[in-house]
Order: sequence, then C-alpha cells, then structure tokens
Amino acid sequence: MWFRNPDSLKWVNNVLRSLLRNAIRKDGIIMVFNYIFDLNYEDISLDITLPTPIEHKNEEDANQMASELKISLVLFPQYMILTDGNNNSLTYLDRDKDYFKISKLKVECIKRLGKPLSPNDITQLQEKDMLESVIFSNRYMINPILDYEVVEWTIGELYQYLMRYWLPKVEYNSQKGFSFDCLACGVSPVK
Repeated sequence: MWFRNPDSLKWVNNVLRSLLRNAIRKDGIIMVFNYIFDLNYEDISLDITLPTPIEHKNEEDANQMASELKISLVLFPQYMILTDGNNNSLTYLDRDKDYFKISKLKVECIKRLGKPLSPNDITQLQEKDMLESVIFSNRYMINPILDYEVVEWTIGELYQYLMRYWLPKVEYNSQKGFSFDCLACGVSPVK
C-alpha cells in the first residue's frame, strides 16, 4: 500500500476542489458540502469528515462524487491515514478530533448478535434454504444510531483497544496498522 504524507490535512480536499471548481463555476450555481464517511473495523465505527468542504452544483452531484471515491482508512498507533483509491491521502492526528468520531458497538448489541456463524452453520442454513431469513432477521440487523455508543478515545487508545482482540494486518514504514472499510458515505450542506 502506498501513501503520500501531505503537509496539510487539506491537501486532498484542495485537489478535489480544483478538479471541480472550473466546471461548476461555468453554470454559476455553487453549493458547498462536507463529505462524511462511515468506516468500520469489527465492533468499531469511525465517522470521518473531510476537513475542507467541497463545491458542487447540487446535493445529488455531491453525493455522486462522494460515492465514487474508494475510501479506506488505516489506523496506526498515533495517526490514521485516509486514502481515496487514487493515491491521495490525508493524515489525521488527535488534534484533528473535530473531523472524526469514534463509536463502539454496545455490549447489549454484541450479546444479541451472539457468536459469529461458523462455515458449518452457514452450510447447514443454506441446505435448509434458511440463510437469508436468518442473516436478515432483526437479531442480526445493526442500527448505527441505537446500537453504537460514542467513545472519547484518542487514536492511540483506539489502537490499543483493537490490539487487545485482533492483530494488525497492514504494514507501512515498519508500523503495523488496522485497515477500516468504508460502509457508507454522504454529504452535509455547509450553512
């Protein structure tokens, strides 16, 4: 995995803005949006906001552009790197806390979910033609608002929490990290 370490947290936003600015200004209609991404690793959810709002003609265009980005994040002991799939990246530090929120799955939800289905369980459910009805039942549905609680952890505390249960699988500059997947994206108009 290749990362570019920008001097400023606004680096990738400036790249995106410069690509969009000329086309948008031709029509004379400009709206400004924050890009927000929901990234997950096991029982942790990270809501990441790009630090610089992006200009678009309308909310539909903004959502389309956000959804086309191939966002991923790697958590290291003292920082996080957000990448867009085009070799652009942002580095987040604890001082950038205004741009990210850490949430953890509530204990009640973990108990409701129970242990993960084993390959044997899945095979048996498939043979009985019940797999879809089980995995799409209320027991396995997670509500991001009700089933997660915000935790006030530093990046280092989050890293230490994950280290208690899992091994990091990404290595960069001799540091091991955890790779978060982007599950959802959206935009929010700037007022």
